[in-house]
Amino acid sequence: MNKSNSKNLTTSRFTSLFAETDGTLWLGTEDSGLARFRGGQFQTFTTADGLLSNEIRQVQRDSDGSLLISTSHGLVRFRNEHFSVERRADFRNFNIYVSPSGTRWEMDKDGLQAVGKDGRATRYALPFAAQNISPDRTYNYFSFVPMFEDGEGALWFAAADSLFKLKDGAVTTFTAQDGMPRSSVRSLVQDRAGAIWLGTEKDGVCRFGENRFACFGISEGLSSNYVMDLFFDREGTLWVGTNERGINRVTPRIIASVSIAEGLADKNVYPILEDKTGGVWIGSFSGLSYYKNGKITNYTRRNGLLYEIVQSLAEDGDGRLWIGSVGGIQYLENGKFTDFTEKLGLSIGDNAFLDIHQDHAGAMWFATRNGLMKYADGAAKILTTAEGLPSNDVRTIYEARDGGTLWLGTSGGLGKLEGEKGRKGEGEIPKMVLTAYTEKDGLADNIRTIYEDGDGTFWIGTYDNGLSRFKDGKFTNYTTANGLFSNGVFQILEDGRGNFWMSSNQGIYRVNKQQLNDFADGKTSAVTSTVFGKSDGMLNIECNGGRQPAGIKTSDGKFWFPTQDGVAIINPEAIPFNPLPPPVVIESAFLEGKKVELTDKLEIQPDQDNLEINYTGLSFIKPEQVQFKYKLEGLDEDWTNAANRREAYYPYLPPGKYTFRVIAANSDNVWNNEGAAIAITVLPPFYRTFWFIGLAILSFGVVGFALYKRRVSELERRRTAQEEFSRRLINAHENERRRIAAELHDSLGQSLAMIKNSAVFGSQTAEDLPAAREQLAEISTQSAHAIAEVREIAYNLRPYLLDRLGLTKAIRSLLNKTADAYPIKVISEVDEVDEFFPNEAEISIYRIVQESLNNVIKHSDASEVKVSVEESERAVIIKIEDDGKGFDVNAENNGDNRGGFGLFGMAERVRMLGGTIAIESETGKGTKILIKISPN
Repeated sequence: MNKSNSKNLTTSRFTSLFAETDGTLWLGTEDSGLARFRGGQFQTFTTADGLLSNEIRQVQRDSDGSLLISTSHGLVRFRNEHFSVERRADFRNFNIYVSPSGTRWEMDKDGLQAVGKDGRATRYALPFAAQNISPDRTYNYFSFVPMFEDGEGALWFAAADSLFKLKDGAVTTFTAQDGMPRSSVRSLVQDRAGAIWLGTEKDGVCRFGENRFACFGISEGLSSNYVMDLFFDREGTLWVGTNERGINRVTPRIIASVSIAEGLADKNVYPILEDKTGGVWIGSFSGLSYYKNGKITNYTRRNGLLYEIVQSLAEDGDGRLWIGSVGGIQYLENGKFTDFTEKLGLSIGDNAFLDIHQDHAGAMWFATRNGLMKYADGAAKILTTAEGLPSNDVRTIYEARDGGTLWLGTSGGLGKLEGEKGRKGEGEIPKMVLTAYTEKDGLADNIRTIYEDGDGTFWIGTYDNGLSRFKDGKFTNYTTANGLFSNGVFQILEDGRGNFWMSSNQGIYRVNKQQLNDFADGKTSAVTSTVFGKSDGMLNIECNGGRQPAGIKTSDGKFWFPTQDGVAIINPEAIPFNPLPPPVVIESAFLEGKKVELTDKLEIQPDQDNLEINYTGLSFIKPEQVQFKYKLEGLDEDWTNAANRREAYYPYLPPGKYTFRVIAANSDNVWNNEGAAIAITVLPPFYRTFWFIGLAILSFGVVGFALYKRRVSELERRRTAQEEFSRRLINAHENERRRIAAELHDSLGQSLAMIKNSAVFGSQTAEDLPAAREQLAEISTQSAHAIAEVREIAYNLRPYLLDRLGLTKAIRSLLNKTADAYPIKVISEVDEVDEFFPNEAEISIYRIVQESLNNVIKHSDASEVKVSVEESERAVIIKIEDDGKGFDVNAENNGDNRGGFGLFGMAERVRMLGGTIAIESETGKGTKILIKISPN
């Protein structure tokens, strides 16, 4: 019997226990009210919540679905999270029991009455005297008479040192003569096998089955012999509430143990072997033990054992027991131990023998730390790494069913030996072929066991690298990352249900072979392990391996595993299978570390992150082995395998609607695929709502349209400006042509005409020498005048000083010429700016200054103009400032400049040079032009 005590309760005095079908547990206490255990948490109800008293006597479910709670002050009904008073009375004077069939049994001093669902009542006389309810007459109260209806409809109740069974109106009585304990019975329940369990005040828990009583108390692990209540939960687990020592969970002892308490020579056990007679030999560091029919016989040096540190065992075809030890090898035959060490060519103490095997041909094979030894036909030989062994440290030998191949497990890998067959005097031994499989072939090292299943598939267990499958020349490896409970596999035993039972340093665990094959075939991503340990009866969970056999299946179907404290014995076929999938409950949720209220949905605000969801599976059979998978529908495509973790974390969730779903499997891998679910809505921030996005789209549309219109207007303005520039440029060209034509006609043309006329007149007066001389003088004057006019015209087209003297002197010459030619005061300051600009740029800068002066002279009516050309920070700054009448800059920009190329032409020249121009002017306040040009 095994038990576990409750935790996190404010009392240890329980009077009643009741389990709901959904896994909820109700606990009545002696002085602390009613406790409800659901979803891993306790909730307590007291008189403040509507109970008549905090002393609870009984909790049960009525036929209408409500909960009936018997208290010391009366009966209370609990429905829809609300208490209502059913009956006010002293609990000692009555008792009520609602059976599974819906019959309501009422007991008081007037007898026993059964009230059916139809309301009809049947009364029975009490089979005991009311004053004798309690054996010592200290508790002669009807409330202390337990009642229970079994699966056949019979009513069981206990009082006055007796157990009663009422069926079809007849009462059967069981007394001390039948083994009934002489103790007040406080509770009655029935298990799935039909046995009746009694909770007593002095004798703990008693089981009545096959007409026999058997009691279990403190000596079997119960926390107290004073039992107040019993019940079996939906999974068949027995719960025991004690008077003042808490709650016990009682499970069948799955694992039996044989250790020094039963008489073994040592508790630290290694090899185990069943002989042909059904006896079991057990080797340890202190000797050899023989177990048969519950009796143990030990062999040590005192009674003939030659080597006490037993490492391996084997029985040959002649019935001899071979015993491998540290230091030597021996065999037991007809009660006598015989040393065989020297026949192998070894000195005593040279080696340790870890496995012994006789092949089908009769040859003996010995696994040692120094290689594989063979003895046949009176000769011994040894195989080592020189012959191809993966390692000299050989741990196990297995002969395949093909009757000729030996598989060798070593610390460095797996060896396959073919062809080497021992034959007793039958000619030559065929040549052996040794093949090694190591990590290079995908196999883990540190091999401890080899098992061949019925399909011919090999399974290889290791010390700490998990399990390997070898099939069709390919290895598949399994570790804890794939669902194994432990990476240790010291022995592999297969039961009749297709499960592998494996031992390790962490305990014994079971894995379904089909799951292992499905994993290897890519049909599943993990396997499930069922673990057995101390709660199942193991004295020490650490199993031993590396010495063979490291576990056996005996002829009666039981598994024997060596451990650090004796032998663990398991009957795999007797272990109950739990077909009930665990109910799944979502317990709580947290946002930013703060608990939030759970309903059927969860709403997350935009500023909330770090979602944590806690869930559980309600199973009391190995609850620590309940497995979970969860998925957030709307985000996760596949299930997350959470193993036994009971929390899910989502640091950030995008806005949207999701459904969190969790499913669970019990320790026997039965899944509740419906599970539990909760809807989750993550609200978007305002800028991600539909109305905001719509408004933003509309705003962007309006802004985009405005920008589009602005761009179109800008392009239109530029097109208009370009057209205006082209118009002005054409006009300027026409005006320039007109000016040049006028100058050619009015000046140069007139001069040439006068020269012509003078020449004609001179030719006519050739005899008149003075007159001719006068005409030649006139011709000379007019020619000089014509040359000057040609030079002027040429200068206006391209100032020759710009090419001869440079930009600086050309500008200075322009300023001096303007000052001499016009009645306006010119104040100038011109820095050296030669070689700042390329030749094609210098003419533009010159024209800018020239056009500025022309505008001042023609339009400003100014008396003074200031012109400066200065170098500043690798740029040339030109300033022209007059004191004239000024003008409207906006009108000028709009093209109203009285038809001239004007400032528009200047601005275009500046733009083409990559410079900037700023014009400041107001009517009556003069004009200021600032131009900045940086050389390329």
